[in-house]
Amino acid sequence: MVNKVFLKEELIEKVTTIAEQLAEKPPIALISTKKLLKKYHKSILEKSIPNEDVEFVRRQVSPEAQEAFKAFFERRKPDFKKF
Repeated sequence: MVNKVFLKEELIEKVTTIAEQLAEKPPIALISTKKLLKKYHKSILEKSIPNEDVEFVRRQVSPEAQEAFKAFFERRKPDFKKF
């Protein structure tokens, strides 16, 4: 899946920035998203929506989400290293 194209000269810098941003995200949520993408990449969108909804609810009550909410209210960056 491609959602951006970069000039050869800026590729490493841009990809590194994106990787750093992804590294700051909750890891279990990223893993769940990747699994859903792999599972439904060949089927139509309507088939994946119910599964997305279930996973979204699951992620909202996860320890990662609790850390994100707590960090938001404490006005700090969340720390997902322990997950």
